[in-house]
Amino acid sequence: MARKRYSDEDILKLLREIKLKLADGDDVRTACRGVGVSDATYYNWRRRFGGMGKSQLSDLRSLEKENARLKKIVAELELDKLILKESLNYLKPRAYLQFANATYSQSPADERHVLASASQTLAVTQGVGFVPSQLDP
Repeated sequence: MARKRYSDEDILKLLREIKLKLADGDDVRTACRGVGVSDATYYNWRRRFGGMGKSQLSDLRSLEKENARLKKIVAELELDKLILKESLNYLKPRAYLQFANATYSQSPADERHVLASASQTLAVTQGVGFVPSQLDP
């Protein structure tokens, strides 16, 4: 049997009809069969739309649209964040090598100073809160 899709307004109307039949003394199964839906569908609809009016239905629709829009924005921001992380990981070794080559000298003490300065520079670009001030042996 083909499945019929009901609009939200149609569902509210059918729920009201079933409610009237239940008030007349019918049981749930016969009331649902009278309007052409199964009792499981009735319970699902009642869980989703129970006690809702037309104004609340329009509010629900607007909230669902807003939620979908915000989910799309979050997905785009997550993608941007991943792209920035990958580009930072790609650029990080290059920045370290350029900084080290520009200020490198032959003594080990100067080399430690260069490494400390480079790590501080990279930590600032990554937004790390703690940066060691010196690298002591």
